[in-house]
Amino acid sequence: MKNKGWKKLGLLSLTATVLWGVGAPSVQAQDITTDELVNRVIKTSLQSKSVHTKLKVSMTHSDLEENHTQTVLKSELDASFDLDKMAGKAEFGLAKFPGASKVKLALLDGYLYGKADGKELEPIDLKSQVPSWKSDLENLRQVETWISPQDSGELAKYVQSVQEDQGYLLQLSETIDGKQLYRDYQQLWDQVKQEALHQLLLETSNPNIYGDFASFIDYVLNEEAFGAFMARKPKILVQTDKDFRVTHVTIDFQFSIDQGMDLFSGLTGIFHVKLEADLDQYDQAVSVEKP
Repeated sequence: MKNKGWKKLGLLSLTATVLWGVGAPSVQAQDITTDELVNRVIKTSLQSKSVHTKLKVSMTHSDLEENHTQTVLKSELDASFDLDKMAGKAEFGLAKFPGASKVKLALLDGYLYGKADGKELEPIDLKSQVPSWKSDLENLRQVETWISPQDSGELAKYVQSVQEDQGYLLQLSETIDGKQLYRDYQQLWDQVKQEALHQLLLETSNPNIYGDFASFIDYVLNEEAFGAFMARKPKILVQTDKDFRVTHVTIDFQFSIDQGMDLFSGLTGIFHVKLEADLDQYDQAVSVEKP
């Protein structure tokens, strides 16, 4: 990235994307630095020809006093992807969503086929997009270094690495000061706001939609919001095997919506989101058929 601010955003977002896993740390990784480990994990993931994953997602909601809690979303997904062929299949269910308790999808020959609770869905033609997906993947595979040694100090503020018997663990630091994080990159967050609003203007001219979105951006991108979010100790962990292949992911975080956000009127409270994924069957053949 040409702009230094966007480079830092890339560092943060890329790290958050790759850092998935589970397990308590034992000893700090000795034979490889954190930036080297992140680079190896990203490189290995992109070079993989195929992968299978089982994923669980849940979201609970409680009132601001945390007196009452209920599950508002719960889903499990089983999926296999062939990255070289841009083909794959997935099966998932959405509890409490009528008509979507059991969904099957298949990406085959440039078409996305689906079936929801036994009812066939209209196929989606994606043939025109597949070549660009393959090109983008190939470009990413050509990148040799995602995190440079010069960025290692910056990375160490946010990421910890651990060597375990079965491989490695990467995890988001629990000592991040959210308010300081916002202040350190305030110019960057301002750029993010401007870019997001600019993209929205390209999509719609509706002043109400624009106004609501602008209010939402201001609500989530500010010093107090960052401080409150990090104070709830979000977790992003990635566990790999000794060959740097990701084997398990955990993302666990909370966020709150208070009475001051009119856009989410009626949705005030504390939301707890948790995602866990197991990954295996790397580089194995994937058989895909229409559901």
